[in-house]
Parts: sequence; C-alpha cells; structure tokens
Amino acid sequence: MQVPSRILCFNIVMKKEYLIIIIIILVGLASFGLGRMSALENAGEENKVEFIVPELSKIDMSFKDLSYVASINGTKYYPRGCKAVNRIRAENRIYFKSGSDAQKSGYGYTSSC
Repeated sequence: MQVPSRILCFNIVMKKEYLIIIIIILVGLASFGLGRMSALENAGEENKVEFIVPELSKIDMSFKDLSYVASINGTKYYPRGCKAVNRIRAENRIYFKSGSDAQKSGYGYTSSC
C-alpha cells in the first residue's frame, strides 16, 4: 500500500506546527516560573508582619506596648482602649504594634471606635 504524497506533505507540515506550539507553551511556562521566583526573592523583610497570639496564662498584661487588637476570626482591628475589644475572647485576640501591621495582615479599621 502506497501513501499518497499529499498526506505525507500534510503530515510534515503539521509536525512543524505542533513543534512550534509546544515551544511557545514551554517558553511561556518558563517565563511564568521565573517571574514567580523573582517575586518571591523580592518579598523580603518589608512584607513581613509581626503579630502575636497570646497564651492563656499571659493574657493582656504582657502586651501593653502593642497598640492594636484584632480577633483571629474577625476582619476588623481595634485600638486598645476601644470597648469592642472586651467582646473578643482572650484566646482569640491578636496584638499588633501598629495599624499598618494589622492592615498588612488583612484587617480593616473598625468604624465603632
């Protein structure tokens, strides 16, 4: 059985097109991977946020120098003197040094205080 020349020609052209498509996809994936790696390297100390979850035995007294409080389960942060802080259970409190640290952690400032 002899294969017509048109089919052979079509097969060779399609192989080249598939090869070009595969190369384009691989270059795209490599670019994406390198971009992610460089973003992770550049995410140094400036994006780190320090927050503290207290142990039950040391609640509130050892965190006097920290000015803001949030709940582990909530979305808002409060200044230390706010009455709403009393509604947060002690074991669910997170303390922040500054409001910007709380915002970097995903908390929004409360409107009630």
